[in-house]
Amino acid sequence: MPQNQDEGVLVWRDVPLKIKAANFYITNVIDERTDKKIIARLIPVTASNNKNIAEPVALQGGGLLTIERFLKENLPYRDNYKPVIIKVKKLLINETALSDGRVDGKIELSLSFDLKTGEDMEAHLVNYTGGAHYIRANNQADVASSALRTTIENAVIYFNTWMEKQADVNPLLAKNVKLIFTDYHDEQPEGDTIYYSLKRPITWDDFKDKRNISSSYSAAVMPGLGFTEQTSINKGIITIHIAMKVYLPKSASWVKSGAENAYNLNHEQRHFDIVKLVSEKFKRQMLAETIPVLNYDGSINTAYFDALREMDRMQKQYDNETDHGVNASAQQRWNEFIDKELAAFKN
Repeated sequence: MPQNQDEGVLVWRDVPLKIKAANFYITNVIDERTDKKIIARLIPVTASNNKNIAEPVALQGGGLLTIERFLKENLPYRDNYKPVIIKVKKLLINETALSDGRVDGKIELSLSFDLKTGEDMEAHLVNYTGGAHYIRANNQADVASSALRTTIENAVIYFNTWMEKQADVNPLLAKNVKLIFTDYHDEQPEGDTIYYSLKRPITWDDFKDKRNISSSYSAAVMPGLGFTEQTSINKGIITIHIAMKVYLPKSASWVKSGAENAYNLNHEQRHFDIVKLVSEKFKRQMLAETIPVLNYDGSINTAYFDALREMDRMQKQYDNETDHGVNASAQQRWNEFIDKELAAFKN
């Protein structure tokens, strides 16, 4: 009577896994084998074992669907657990007849464990390559089935251990993202670039562009907004230190001779102040958001480019409404607005 195959079918034995999942569950098992039709080539078990040629055998219950069902039942969905996809690259049992009448069996297994990150998106975590070797009597039952299940369990145990070790240090497995903002300050002595500080307003000495200016305006500055970023992870928390750079290059700032008065200097300082306001709004927006673990740079960069567009819009509105400083009443309204906003951020 056949022991582990019935008309070319390998019987799967359901024995519960004896592990506690380390923050993951199995969402899919995908068959990526070259030959998906069979899972084993086994020597038939007969009373006399006169037939020593291995025959192709499929897995009972629908091939790898049986393994998928088993793993999903033992490693089910749980809130806040990571969804994991197993891709089966290779799974095959090969048996050969030995000269003494016994049967030699070898199992080859190659898996890829991937994190499901979206509807059709995933990130690779780790590969596993393993297998098993057994020798059975020519009439011994259930050896191939038992060895197959043990091989699958060993792979899951390996991955479970890997997840336990990686949980606190792997960015893909992080629980959340924490942002810490600071303002960048240049090292002394000061070079060409001024970094914004309430204690360091611009002066006419900062206007270093001495080219012959044909513009109709009295002066101009070119302030900008940038940041540097340093990332670390500890206990599953990704911490991102962002140093905001509100800067103004002296070499791109110019003033016409005879226009160096306090009113004009104030107008140019307000251009610098506007960039500071945009920087502070960027900080507040990011601190109020829940940053996605798997695409935190995408969220930060999207908000940053939005801030650059807002900076450009405000600078144009400021110059349009004040007529580049000519309209004194509009200039006063902007002075008051900017001072109020700066005070709110400072507090």
